[in-house]
Amino acid sequence: MQVQTLTSINKLSKYKVKGCKYDGINEKDGTIYQQAESGEEFNIVRWIEHLYTISLQYLTFAEAEEIINQCLEAKRNRKLITISKDLLEEKGYVDMKTIKSEPLFKIDIKDIKPKQNKRFYEITMKVKERVDYL
Repeated sequence: MQVQTLTSINKLSKYKVKGCKYDGINEKDGTIYQQAESGEEFNIVRWIEHLYTISLQYLTFAEAEEIINQCLEAKRNRKLITISKDLLEEKGYVDMKTIKSEPLFKIDIKDIKPKQNKRFYEITMKVKERVDYL
């Protein structure tokens, strides 16, 4: 799977990342298998999706537009997105020390919620990280 780095978020000042909250696990869509005529299952692939909410604040219109455009481009090209692990850990909500590389997320456009707050913009993004079982 191809990956797109969200440079628009990675280059933000630390105070603009309000937080990254862990929302739990989605297990309902996490199995693909084939079944032989005898009823025996084979080629089993199992996974779970960890759900997160990333909140951004005090964004200018240009920053908010760039973030949304990069997410649209990733979705259109069927790419996973990555956001700097250090930036996400900075706020203390997420412990990603056990992840060796940068986290990879799937995003749906309907899960991006921009909101204007007087002079600035806020964006709330719901993202999913797929973890495969062996």
